[in-house]
Amino acid sequence: MPAPHELGKPFAVKTLEQTDTSITLQVGRGSETVVFTYTPPYKVEVDFPGGQAAGEKELPHTPEATKPPEYPAITLEGNPAFANKYDPKKHTYLLRLAYHPNPKNTKEALFYNVVASGEKAEAFYGLYITDTRMQVRVTGDDISDTVRKREGTAGTIKAESIEIIRGRKAGSEILHEKVRLSELP
Repeated sequence: MPAPHELGKPFAVKTLEQTDTSITLQVGRGSETVVFTYTPPYKVEVDFPGGQAAGEKELPHTPEATKPPEYPAITLEGNPAFANKYDPKKHTYLLRLAYHPNPKNTKEALFYNVVASGEKAEAFYGLYITDTRMQVRVTGDDISDTVRKREGTAGTIKAESIEIIRGRKAGSEILHEKVRLSELP
């Protein structure tokens, strides 16, 4: 639910990156901004109520194979270990995220480097993740196998979306799929 002072204001939508296989958008209104990447399947089928319109031919339904993702998907929540960093010359973003597998013991943490580049990097930096008490959800690709691990680092995530969690503590699950806060029941 938007804040009362934001009701009636239009959403600002900005295309950050578009490729042959995906599109990255930044959507915001007031102080709330979300960046996400949508990767459509190779075939989209839509069923309309009432069946097909008059004169339309029914298309044959053929199963098509989809390519597996290049890197495994990951979604996790945690706290920033320090303020986010942005290098305007290289257009790179870095956030060190402390993931707590045991929410009752916050001294126990696994650290993940969250990275992004290009326009996504600038957009993520605009979220102003500067306080280690903030709760964030990161969704993206686990590129840990392609990056040299630093001691004390559990992995590296190429971020597709970063969301600030409000009103609750970060969860302790690591999901091996891309799940946004808005998709939760």
